[in-house]
Amino acid sequence: MIINVTFILLLIGFGVYGYFRGLFRQGIDIASMLFIAWLSTLVAPLLAKNIDLIPNLSISDVSVVSTIIRKIINSTLWIIALFVVFMILVGIVRILVLRNVQKPWNKNIDRYGGVALSITIPIIVGIILVSVLSLPVFANGKEIVSSTVLSPLAPIGDSVSETIVKTVDPDGLLDKISRGEELNEEDTDSLIDILIRMGIPEEIARILAKAYTGVEITADDTNKVKQWITSQGYSKEDIRNMLKEVGLTEDQINEIMDEYTN
Repeated sequence: MIINVTFILLLIGFGVYGYFRGLFRQGIDIASMLFIAWLSTLVAPLLAKNIDLIPNLSISDVSVVSTIIRKIINSTLWIIALFVVFMILVGIVRILVLRNVQKPWNKNIDRYGGVALSITIPIIVGIILVSVLSLPVFANGKEIVSSTVLSPLAPIGDSVSETIVKTVDPDGLLDKISRGEELNEEDTDSLIDILIRMGIPEEIARILAKAYTGVEITADDTNKVKQWITSQGYSKEDIRNMLKEVGLTEDQINEIMDEYTN
């Protein structure tokens, strides 16, 4: 309901804005917005790899799924932040450059053309909202979209959100882990890389990843995992969740956890 009312108000508001702004200037506004949106999605992944905007986000540090979700949120925030900054900068330049530029056509054509073109801006805003809600971060995001006036934009939003997720998680680990699917060799390499970036020693990461390739986890492997766990300050719940995510069986998890609680 809130989304529907907000979108309708945006249509009305930008219709009035388009009337006074005119077809010529608003056309430049929209072209700038589309270019900035493209540029933001291009630059954001590069910055997201090196700068974390949400270092203190309350998500477990020993959860593979949480780590991927944190990366998706961080990348999305970078896109939004860059979009806002670029829009402000381009807006300032536009004011200076277009201040004395004469409109190339009749005043009435300019005004009513501006009203017709004004629908583009709410649609762009709607696509951004649908794209965010379509991210796997929101469990019911797609259902929310389908129940609103934004539902026709769902295919575009899905495409944008998939692009963001693939940039952060190219092998689709989040989806495969969530569905409990077995990973292939390339997936396992990506999983090991994620575990290492989570601060888990490479030796332990490779042991934990064995479960996904069907390689047997030996007693020596289990002992190494136990030793590593006892040297950390993680909670039992965090450890159990992580071991489940990387594919260990309940028996393997219970064996490790029994040692951990002793």
